[in-house]
Amino acid sequence: MPTTYRKHPLLLQIIALAVFFLAAILPLLYMFALFIVALLQEPSKIVNVFVDSRQLVLLGRSLTVTLSATFVAILLGLPTAIILAAKDLPLKRVFYFLVLIPVLVPSYVMAGAWMHLLSPSGSINQILACVFGPGVKLTVHSLGGCAWCLGISFFPIIALIVA
Repeated sequence: MPTTYRKHPLLLQIIALAVFFLAAILPLLYMFALFIVALLQEPSKIVNVFVDSRQLVLLGRSLTVTLSATFVAILLGLPTAIILAAKDLPLKRVFYFLVLIPVLVPSYVMAGAWMHLLSPSGSINQILACVFGPGVKLTVHSLGGCAWCLGISFFPIIALIVA
């Protein structure tokens, strides 16, 4: 039996592209234009941003969080994708929905939940203290904790793309 494809009306596609452009592309273009204008008006101010040690430290931390969160998302997303791609998975649609939950929950809500779990009196830190001693504590208020929260929030995107 041949596969049928449903065609979307051209007007609907144009509206979707216009909304995407207005919501995602236009703000980026605006920021880039502001940067170019500032660069042309006072180039020394922009250069100072790139040679200031504080700015370089902040850039390094941002890149560390970004790369670490990507690593966490890949580490969790690839095995999940393998499970999702299994042909004989029972309740496959339910599992797809469960995997999507972290994307559906805003990342700041997810971070709030992890803040409670990883607080000094939180469940995970209490278990770690029982197993490894009171000196072992995890916290969300670090580069690793931030990367963990972001990786958990976005691993389903990798899982669904790979699957």
